[in-house]
Amino acid sequence: MFEEIHEMGWNTAEFEYPSGRVINFQIETDELYEIKLRLEKADIPLFKDIKVNKYNNGNEIYTERELLVQDPDRYLLRFSTSEPDSNLLD
Repeated sequence: MFEEIHEMGWNTAEFEYPSGRVINFQIETDELYEIKLRLEKADIPLFKDIKVNKYNNGNEIYTERELLVQDPDRYLLRFSTSEPDSNLLD
């Protein structure tokens, strides 16, 4: 995912040409909480702790749990798990 530059974005550093630091990689997993425990055990700081978000994909609303960690090259790795909600859109 390319992150749009905006005030509420996941800004990892100053934006300088060529703005390569605005990319984050989403990695879907069923082991989100295990990943968090392993990162904490290895003393790797989280960029963002687990957060629950709801997204509309046009036909339904689904819930996604995600956490972010920054790798040594300052790229964001977003580990996530999602499931459809019972809220179908008309």
